[in-house]
Amino acid sequence: MANINSKFVLYVFIFFFSTVLLGSTNVVSQPLLPALELESAVFVIRVYGLTTQQDQTLCGAVFTCSAFPDGYLHVIRIQIMLSTFTGAGQPNSSLTTLYFPKLTVFEVSASSLPPFNIMDRMTSLKTLRDINIVDASLTYLPSDFTGFPELATFSISGTQAKSIPSNFLNNSTPWSIKFEGPFELISFDDTLYLPELTHMYIKNSNFSNSIIDLTPQSFPKLSTLEVNFMNAGSSLTINHQIPILPFYLTCTSMGSITDNKCQINLDHPETLQVLLVTGPQSTISPPIGSAYLTLGSLSLQSMALTNFPLSSYPPTLKSLNLGYNQLTTIPAIDVPPSLVSLGLQNNQLLEPIPMTIFNNNLGLTKFDLQNNPTFTGPITEDYCIHQLYIMNTGIITLPDCIWCWKNVTNLVTVSTSLPYPTSGVNCNDYKIDNSSRILVKNNTVEITGTNIGWGFVSAANYTTRRIIANTMIQIVFNYQVPNNLTPVILDLGTFEGAPHAQFQIIQGGIFINSVIAQQQPTGTSVTVKMDLYNPFLVYTLRIDGTIDCNTTILSQTEFIAMCPPISSGEHFAYVLNEKYAQYKDFDFTLEYPIVTTVTPVPSPQGSLITLTGNYGNTFSSPSVKFMAENTEIAQCPIQSINSTVITCLAGLAIENQQVELLITVDGFSTSYIISMKDICQQSTNNCNGNGGCNNNGICVCSSPSFYNNCSKPYPIISSASYDSTNNKLVSLNGDFGPFGQVNPTIKINNTLDCTVNYKSQWVLNCTLDQSPNYGLSSVQLQVDSLDTTARNILILRPTGNGGGSTTTTTTTTTTSSTSGGSPGTQQEKCEKDTFNCYGHGKCDIYGICQCDDNYNPDDNCFTKFSNTTIKPNTTDPTISFDIDGIDFQFEIVSIQELDLDGNTILKELFISNYSWNVNVSSNNIITIVNYQLNTTTNSSSSPSSSSSFQSVLVSSTISFSTQSRDIQFGDQTLHINPNSIKLAVNITNWQYSSNLATLRVVFRTIINNNQTVEYDCQDKNVEPLTYDSLSSLQYLRVVKDNVQFNGRFIDFALSDGRPTYSQTQLISSTQLDGGDDEQSIAMIGINFPQCHECVLDPDFTPLLIDKGNDSGCGNDKQSDTWRIIVGAVVGGVGAIAIAVASFLTYKMIQKKRAFNKHITNKLKTFDNINLKRYKTRIELERW
Repeated sequence: MANINSKFVLYVFIFFFSTVLLGSTNVVSQPLLPALELESAVFVIRVYGLTTQQDQTLCGAVFTCSAFPDGYLHVIRIQIMLSTFTGAGQPNSSLTTLYFPKLTVFEVSASSLPPFNIMDRMTSLKTLRDINIVDASLTYLPSDFTGFPELATFSISGTQAKSIPSNFLNNSTPWSIKFEGPFELISFDDTLYLPELTHMYIKNSNFSNSIIDLTPQSFPKLSTLEVNFMNAGSSLTINHQIPILPFYLTCTSMGSITDNKCQINLDHPETLQVLLVTGPQSTISPPIGSAYLTLGSLSLQSMALTNFPLSSYPPTLKSLNLGYNQLTTIPAIDVPPSLVSLGLQNNQLLEPIPMTIFNNNLGLTKFDLQNNPTFTGPITEDYCIHQLYIMNTGIITLPDCIWCWKNVTNLVTVSTSLPYPTSGVNCNDYKIDNSSRILVKNNTVEITGTNIGWGFVSAANYTTRRIIANTMIQIVFNYQVPNNLTPVILDLGTFEGAPHAQFQIIQGGIFINSVIAQQQPTGTSVTVKMDLYNPFLVYTLRIDGTIDCNTTILSQTEFIAMCPPISSGEHFAYVLNEKYAQYKDFDFTLEYPIVTTVTPVPSPQGSLITLTGNYGNTFSSPSVKFMAENTEIAQCPIQSINSTVITCLAGLAIENQQVELLITVDGFSTSYIISMKDICQQSTNNCNGNGGCNNNGICVCSSPSFYNNCSKPYPIISSASYDSTNNKLVSLNGDFGPFGQVNPTIKINNTLDCTVNYKSQWVLNCTLDQSPNYGLSSVQLQVDSLDTTARNILILRPTGNGGGSTTTTTTTTTTSSTSGGSPGTQQEKCEKDTFNCYGHGKCDIYGICQCDDNYNPDDNCFTKFSNTTIKPNTTDPTISFDIDGIDFQFEIVSIQELDLDGNTILKELFISNYSWNVNVSSNNIITIVNYQLNTTTNSSSSPSSSSSFQSVLVSSTISFSTQSRDIQFGDQTLHINPNSIKLAVNITNWQYSSNLATLRVVFRTIINNNQTVEYDCQDKNVEPLTYDSLSSLQYLRVVKDNVQFNGRFIDFALSDGRPTYSQTQLISSTQLDGGDDEQSIAMIGINFPQCHECVLDPDFTPLLIDKGNDSGCGNDKQSDTWRIIVGAVVGGVGAIAIAVASFLTYKMIQKKRAFNKHITNKLKTFDNINLKRYKTRIELERW
């Protein structure tokens, strides 16, 4: 137990020690002022003799302190308000700069201890926001008191300072500055910069020949300057050059001091809104007049003026005070309508005031003529519209219209010491104009008359107010005024004896809800729906305030008017009755005439032009005119017109200038501008799709690599070749620009430099420093600082043309599945591999088949030339063979423009969107069919997408003959066998998107995924696609129902008449719809470099296979014939996109073969009875 108690005491001790003693280390001490800041505060205390503590406890009423994240207290505000100086010790004279890093406000109203000037030590306090100093001990303002970036307000007063330094507060940011004291000298010039200052006040000054230059460089935002003189004889020049609107300028004296001089020079009088000036020697330049466009308040008092100071009134002047001068007359100058107060008090007026000066004024709220004892009037009824102040004048009589309304409640209508007449005043002599019928607008009306008072009546059913005293009163009824005449009794005043008026009112207000205009053959019908109008009144409708219409009232809220033809666009309907009017904007859109296009442009004078658009159905007085600045300059006599087309003879050339046409039908007119941009767009096919026309009619190409209205990209390489005797010599053909071919550089495969030794716009020759590699090479060219690349444009073949192009007809290649040992001699090997030339020839000692007549040596005598009858397609250039119902076809599908990568399609011309123009010619030897693609018409849903193809020429020629032919294609000769079809395709004038683009022609056909041929009981595999050594597609083979179709693609084409390498590629292979896994649609493309004229030249040969020597298998009876169509050479030259659609229909022949092998094929039959059972779904359009 004792042990437990000991432990408890120990724990309590540890807890106490930890929480009380050790825990005391966590107590945070109070922040203190930094030593320098405390020293600065003590200096301020001693300079102003404050009773404030001079230690860390000084923060309080005078020094407002705050803790900051740096761990210290800082003074943020100093406020000294002291009337008695109490000694607090001698200030530290060695302290030259106060340290208050967070001080924002310094406010003092006390006298400092001489000779200390507190402002000398404040120059480093850059955080100050507000400074207010009242210190009678200060004798000067320090010149280095500058650069306060946070300062908002500055005020100094009660000092002994005599001058304001020219750079005082320079580069500071106050918006308000106040100098108050006996300053004698001030000089501001361009060296001073106060960017945020808007208000400056200088009061109680004694300036002597001082100058203040108010420039936008020094005071870019200053809008108010107030200067006040304290002593007599002060003089100041103010040069105002600031274009700030509005500007307030005051230069006056205190009290009765009048002999000061304020010379004001204004560079921008139009900015002045308030101007107050005193002093007999003061001047204002320019003189007050109409140049002071925004001046609203003008006071020119105590200036000893004897002549009226205004040659004309400022147009917006509201208040003019010319009191305390020596004026005797007022000139007959019209006051502006804006003037409401005119002060002529304390002058020496002698002559009557010409009241015609108020012809444009509604009356003054203060017309002050007091203290002009020599002014005797007369006061006529013309004064009755003004509130008069005529105390201490020589006026002895007033008209009834003034006396009658002297007692108006809460309004001084006249201030006079004259007694109210005891007799002779008639206040019932009033008149209201048109009292028998006054039209009210909704519930408000302005009545006019004579001696009708000042308004200010508030009755149960109405209120009144003055517009022009005694002449025009506004009445507001608190009920809807009816559409019929209604009598009214009106109190003209509320004081005892005020007269009453009687008159009749009727609703005449107009409020338009909507305006709808519709075009008619005889004009424009306008329907106006009203929210407020009286159908018993007569209304007029004018369009745009000038076009009168015939109006018919339809209902209480609607009327219709027939108006002359108006133009398309914004208009306003102006509805008016005998007193009131209202207008409402509306839009009107012409249904016709509307011109959408004018073709052709450009057009010479006298040529026939076509205006396509909408011209209605009546065609009354149609005309087309050439206009210039709303003046007719030529006619375009109409040759024909219907609802959509006008044709006319151009009376003016539409060529090198903008043309405006004015088209009029049924009285309605519309303008159509043919701008230089329009002319450029039509004449260049919108810069050939490679840029845009600017407003000056000049093509701006999308890239600098175009010229000739963006039609010709450059540099381009259309073909390239090695010299036949020296493969270090390279020749490039193409377009290298007409600009001199500056600094051409050539690289082969980006590695081999080729030094240029000849250059022209069409040819570049260069020499390699080493021999190139065999195969394909790309060329990189820079000329005129423009780059281009031609992929696989060069080909170098090994000696002997191994794996290269061939000019002979196609072969049928099969692979036997036989096995066994190798034969001995070449002749024996030939006999074994070819079944002794398939029985149609003999193997010679060199292992080469020597074929019988009419058999094809290219496939070891396997096939026999066919005497097939060919029928040309008269719709499109489709190659087709039909042998006993088995049909093969090639169809052109599209032409693609590709980017440099060879995969991105930039543009595509789909052949199916256009039609062909076909021409057939024949003789006993050869048949020729010419096809021309009509690219000007497009059957697709987006005809605008084909605009870039309108200039493209696509032609094709199909020829066939019963005799063999040799055809020259480029630098090679193609042998065409008897009854073969040759196809030529030409693509010319393709508009390329860039100098890097190329073309590709696309074919589409159906291939078998796996196919074999059986001969002598052996299966021979037939590959559907085979490639040459350069990965270019060389052979296409399709076998179906013992019929084989062979196509071979040669690897060259013609680019601008020169042979060039052309690669054929399989673009895609897609399984047929319907789940048929045996066949696929193959898309095949032939690639071209960029060429202006691209030509390909394939041919197709039908061949038969005679299987009379096939021994067959077992007891099966061998077939008599096996038919093959062999498509021979397809020559590609650049960029072709030809789709070959293969449309196959065939019969199914069931055969039993040895080894119980069964083959089932789809049948084609035209037997209507068995159609549903054997129908073959072949949809060419889905391909």
